[in-house]
Amino acid sequence: MRDLKDDDNVLDDKLELYIGDALDAIGIYINQAEVPQQLDGVVRKMAASKFVQEGAEGTTATSEEGLSFTFSRRHETIRYVTK
Repeated sequence: MRDLKDDDNVLDDKLELYIGDALDAIGIYINQAEVPQQLDGVVRKMAASKFVQEGAEGTTATSEEGLSFTFSRRHETIRYVTK
């Protein structure tokens, strides 16, 4: 798995980028500049999904040390946000 360290600023920067991307995508999807606080869980799930899939973009499935991941090709926002 990933070697995570508390002082890893590169990791912090990536996570902030993924959170910002998630906020932007949700804002576009709901046609609002500000994302309601009720969607914070969706933002976290989208950012975590992007983090897990990092380095495996375009891959539909991967496994590591007995743990398997299957990635959806659907747009992340649609997967987590429904109207």
